[in-house]
Amino acid sequence: MAAHKHKCNMNYSGKSGGMEWSAAIRMWARSRELKLCYETMLSDGDSTAFDKVKEQNDGKGPYYDIGVTVRKIECVNHVCKRFRKALENLKMTYVKVVNGRRMKLLAGKNKLTDDVIEALTFYYGHAIKKFAGTSVEEMRRAILAGFHHCSSTDECHNHDYCDKSVDTYCFYQKAVMNNEVPQSHSTTKVKFIVDEEGKKQIFEVYKRMTSDELLEACLHGQTQNRNESLHSRLWRYCPKSKNGSKRIIDFAAAQDVANYNAGYTASHLDYYFGFPRTEISSAYLARMDANMDLPFKKKAKHKRKIVKDPDYEAGAASLPRNFK
Repeated sequence: MAAHKHKCNMNYSGKSGGMEWSAAIRMWARSRELKLCYETMLSDGDSTAFDKVKEQNDGKGPYYDIGVTVRKIECVNHVCKRFRKALENLKMTYVKVVNGRRMKLLAGKNKLTDDVIEALTFYYGHAIKKFAGTSVEEMRRAILAGFHHCSSTDECHNHDYCDKSVDTYCFYQKAVMNNEVPQSHSTTKVKFIVDEEGKKQIFEVYKRMTSDELLEACLHGQTQNRNESLHSRLWRYCPKSKNGSKRIIDFAAAQDVANYNAGYTASHLDYYFGFPRTEISSAYLARMDANMDLPFKKKAKHKRKIVKDPDYEAGAASLPRNFK
């Protein structure tokens, strides 16, 4: 048993759900030894690692003696996913029983369709990223502009939240400034026309997703894309479906860092092991280097065209377009 313990690479014993916060506690605990101070933690909304870090030293935090409090900041992409999920759940749960049948009151044409939810999520995230570093009120106003703009009709419209500058993205405000008659709201591609109760339910989602606490954690405008990118590279060597020892993980991490910093051609191990490089292997490594420089393109599972209103981008002035 003692001999096995000397050679064993296991560094955690417990439930899989505790691995993340256990690693976070170790990182914050050893930061003082490395003369570092991690003041912020970038994570998703349901992460328990932040609470565990704050519970150190009997709830005083890891840096209580120097007066530094660790604060949590939200990943914008995860916040957008929560916003989209909230709208999708509302669409499925807001029902009415008619003649013994459950009818979804927010589903159907000109309501909360998949395309409209996707567009509203785009406007929501765009407003957060555009107004990062400003204030909670400015960010909230830009987000709510998406709700009021897309829920407006010819009979009941509200474009007060929309940009009123010369380069405004709102067709209504642009027409007003040019002393023109605004085009009909029925011509806009992204809109939802629901009753007052349904509109109130949708606004409750916006109200919950624009709280002071949440927007303050989003003012930085940061995402976890760098972490996810590193993880995706590690999973190529160490798939989640297979067990990997600490030694294999260390090797995969070192190889990933070398590939990213020096390129696949320069960091490939055949050179260091003295193996001859064939023409096929050289072409493969060159192609990997070329692909690494290309922007990442996600392949959609379903080829579905997402329609966005060309006259509106919530939260920022759009590029010059030919407005009607």
